[in-house]
Amino acid sequence: AKNIPPIDTRDSILENAKQLFATQGYEGLSMRDLARALNMSASVIYHYFPDKEALYVATIEYAYSKNGALFNVPLMANQPATERLRQFILNFCRFLAADPSFVRLIKREQLGGNEIRLRYLAEHLLAKQFKAMRALFMELAPDLDTHIVSMSLLGAILHLFETQHMRHFLPGHRKDHDNAEFIAETIHVIFSNISKQKTK
Repeated sequence: AKNIPPIDTRDSILENAKQLFATQGYEGLSMRDLARALNMSASVIYHYFPDKEALYVATIEYAYSKNGALFNVPLMANQPATERLRQFILNFCRFLAADPSFVRLIKREQLGGNEIRLRYLAEHLLAKQFKAMRALFMELAPDLDTHIVSMSLLGAILHLFETQHMRHFLPGHRKDHDNAEFIAETIHVIFSNISKQKTK
């Protein structure tokens, strides 16, 4: 009988692929490279994923789905808007701090991803969260452009984690600046005050 890989092999492949795609990029990693890193035959990987593109998409889904629900829940909770914003920011910061490879993976995709993968990422993984963010900012700051404000929030959070190592060499850096809770509280103060802003 043909040997069927154990069920948890798929998650092991995806976890290792996430790390390697994050450091080497889509073009820099081959299926053979991944098989070598996992100490398994490439045929085992092809048992789960027909090609590298399918593996890459599954890897992004895997990286996001592990904690994606944490982002959506506070945005849709029955709480005051400022509290929903605070909890979303805190959850997102904790996730990024715990999984730096996800930060690198998303950054690589933004800088060098093709249109098909970027569209898939936007429409299938991020659209629900982004729609909820826009609705939240419609409550907090209806006079502002909710698309730009939502992107500004995501960009502010991601940038702090993307530049974490470089920030150590900039004036004024403190150890607590790398703490997810400290970052989240600072970002929350900035964006919770956005409701006071009015467009001209």
